[in-house]
Amino acid sequence: ANTKRLQRKTPCTKLGYCMDCKSEERICNEYTLIKRQGNKDRIHVIFINEDFGY
Repeated sequence: ANTKRLQRKTPCTKLGYCMDCKSEERICNEYTLIKRQGNKDRIHVIFINEDFGY
């Protein structure tokens, strides 16, 4: 959705789903890894087995 809004010329804008592209206009350049959360119940992870876009 953001690549469309920002009018980026990326494969995901054209195809409608995310992929590991090498485009210079790519906006998904960072991944976050949380190894430990000290405050109980502060973070919740929900897995949804459906395609909601990119």
